[in-house]
Amino acid sequence: MRNFPPVVASISCGSERHTIRWDAGELIALDHTDPEGERALAVLGGTNCACIEVLGAWARRRGDARLLSAFTRGIGDPVQSEPDRTGPRLRQRTIVGSGGGFSTARSRSTGWVGYAPMAGVATGRAVPSGPGQTNASRPEDDLAVLACLGRVMTIRLVATTTAALLQRICPNRPEAVLAAPALEASLFGRVASTIRSWTGNSRLEVVVHVIEPGAEGVTVVEEDETVRVALPLQWVSEVWGRDLPVVGGQFALAVTEATPNTTTLWTVGTDYETSSFLTVTSS
Repeated sequence: MRNFPPVVASISCGSERHTIRWDAGELIALDHTDPEGERALAVLGGTNCACIEVLGAWARRRGDARLLSAFTRGIGDPVQSEPDRTGPRLRQRTIVGSGGGFSTARSRSTGWVGYAPMAGVATGRAVPSGPGQTNASRPEDDLAVLACLGRVMTIRLVATTTAALLQRICPNRPEAVLAAPALEASLFGRVASTIRSWTGNSRLEVVVHVIEPGAEGVTVVEEDETVRVALPLQWVSEVWGRDLPVVGGQFALAVTEATPNTTTLWTVGTDYETSSFLTVTSS
């Protein structure tokens, strides 16, 4: 996750607003001087605060493939978090999205992959722990805690988890059996959501082909309102994870160069043929 600019999220922690920062794949609680000490005390039966809940949830789930399907895939597929209004603290959090699961179809002759999203809901509760317990230790609880960090932060979390999972799918590693389908589904869902929002056509048929890292991305439009896109799995971490899938009205196929403040992308226009380099500079 080098050359990604940091992002921050503001959350309620006790009676104050605190800041969580994502930087190079790590989450940092900026308003806590000894977060590890606070986490240790919480395990022993102390009261856990929201910032420490977030750090613990991320430590447990940063390589969990379920995170890819739980979080938003684009503007047309929001994750909504709803607080429990029975008390002053955020106790009940609900993830609502269409990322609960996927049915999959693959053409043996062409290698093109298609996924159909199925509705899913995950509900979690973050409450003070008892002795020997940690807050939000179930997967659905951890995901609910992290979802409350908001869209910009969860995009970075998806990018980090994607990069971690990609390291597991090298040949002869058993983890590849589980990681590869989740990564393919994540790629399809985020490409399809982006292209439908970009074109303004929610019924557009999008077919995604997974290509090798470093291979050139391709888009092809067909007469029956079908768009075929060939991209590597790294597109989710490198392009979507920077929140740059569409720039200047162009769909971004790849990042060609990046520094902490400048990103150059290879893009294609709405005719799916005209391509160009676009550079984005952040302050």
